[in-house]
Formats: sequence, C-alpha cells, structure tokens
Amino acid sequence: EDMFHLPDFSTLTERGIREVLKEIRVPTCKSNPFQP
Repeated sequence: EDMFHLPDFSTLTERGIREVLKEIRVPTCKSNPFQP
C-alpha cells in the first residue's frame, strides 16, 4: 500500500502544485510582475 500511495501522492501533489502555481502566477504576474 505504501509503494502505491507514494507515487499516487507525488503525482497528485505535483499536478496540484502546478495548477495552483499557474493560477497564482497568471494574476500575480499581471498585478505584480516584480513579485514571483
């Protein structure tokens, strides 16, 4: 179970972080292009 949970969690986390970064980066870049 651990072996199966590790990859699943990694993939879900990576996808979630990528989506969040994209959503936050778009408005942040438009509002504050100087801040990351």
